Amino acid sequence: MLALSYAAACRDDAEQAAELIGASGGGLFHDTANFVHHMLIRDRVVRPMLDPPAFEAALGRGTANPSPRSSPNRASDRRRRRRQALAAKELCTATCGSVAGAP
Repeated sequence: MLALSYAAACRDDAEQAAELIGASGGGLFHDTANFVHHMLIRDRVVRPMLDPPAFEAALGRGTANPSPRSSPNRASDRRRRRRQALAAKELCTATCGSVAGAP
């Protein structure tokens, strides 16, 4: 998600980049390096491209379609994670046309 966000920023599509940052959320950061990459892309690359209200709105749209996060293996959690994964895949597909390795 972060790589797609960076790619969108390089294409000057700042709103899409901010949405992807919002979708990546904080649940995927299990080590310091991923957290630092997230902060760098968010604060140094994408945030300067948008005015504050537009940036917050785009983050909010991305947060509405978060990526899957770790949770217990209950059936309702599995369904929720599946919906989130599909939403994240749709967001990725809208950004780059296809998702590498996706069925």
